[in-house]
Amino acid sequence: MALAGKDVVVKYKTSEAGPANPIGGVNNVSLSDGRSNIDVTAFGAKDMERIAGLMDHPITVSGFYDGADPGQQAIRDNYVNGTDLWIQLLPDGVTGFEVKVLVSSFEISASVDGAVEFNAELESTGAVTVV
Repeated sequence: MALAGKDVVVKYKTSEAGPANPIGGVNNVSLSDGRSNIDVTAFGAKDMERIAGLMDHPITVSGFYDGADPGQQAIRDNYVNGTDLWIQLLPDGVTGFEVKVLVSSFEISASVDGAVEFNAELESTGAVTVV
């Protein structure tokens, strides 16, 4: 069953057991799952050999900037102070994925003929869980 992007909800929380609240202004989000594989090829081999390495789950969140939005403030606080932050990506608005993150970049941009926007790059610090 296809889902409409308009129904996606992105939430944040500042403690593992705490309540999750929506991040305002978000209009684009992505959660990637990746793994770095480790090269274990020995001299003389004709083909690459690898073993599974560490998993990574980066998230990108962007949208319309609102300095008064508590969710955007929590992202900024994590970037500036390293405070705890969990992000939930709920594709159907109710169920989805959660991961603890550290913000690696936070950008605010604007053009004369457009809205003020924000973009945050978030690095996972642990496994993704289903919520």
